[in-house]
Amino acid sequence: MSKEEQFTLATDISLAALTGDGVFNFGEITTTPILASALGNTSNAWLMELMLLKRQGLCSPFRALLEVTLVVLSRERASEV
Repeated sequence: MSKEEQFTLATDISLAALTGDGVFNFGEITTTPILASALGNTSNAWLMELMLLKRQGLCSPFRALLEVTLVVLSRERASEV
């Protein structure tokens, strides 16, 4: 699988896990080898960070990172227009 395909798959898995109903075991998801290798040091590394915080049950840092990420994404979208 190419690096681009791995990145796309890791992003899709992460988004599905974070937004899907019935995902209760972030431990299994975050230990999937493709996620760390495909998302680390990329524009979507924040997805892995969110899942790690969720897995650890750290609500305050999770919310803080989510808020910062939403601001960054909003700025990126605004600059694309």
